[in-house]
Amino acid sequence: YTAREGRRINFTRDLSETGVFVRSQELLDLDTPIRLVLAPPGSTFQAVTLRGHVARLVDTAEERGMGIRLQFADQDERARFASFVQRLEQSYLAGTLPDEVL
Repeated sequence: YTAREGRRINFTRDLSETGVFVRSQELLDLDTPIRLVLAPPGSTFQAVTLRGHVARLVDTAEERGMGIRLQFADQDERARFASFVQRLEQSYLAGTLPDEVL
C-alpha cells in the first residue's frame, strides 16, 4: 500500500470477505482511503488489488496495525474477492500453504 512516506510492504494477520488487518508500524488516520495489493504466498494465487479505508487502529504492546474495511465497485467484484478468500482458506485448511507464511 502507499502511505504518507511512500510505498509500504507489510503483512496481514487476518483476511475476510469484508476486510483485512495490516500489521504496520506506520498507522494511517481513521477513514483514510487506501489501495492495497495483496500478494498471497505460493504460485497458486495471483496478487489482488483492493480498495478500502482505515476502519480500526490497534496500537498495543503485542501488536500494531490497521483494520481496513474493503470497498467494491459492484457485486461481481465482491463475489470474485469472496471466491479468492474461500480458495485461500481451503489451501490453508488443506495444509498446502508454505509453513513460513502461517
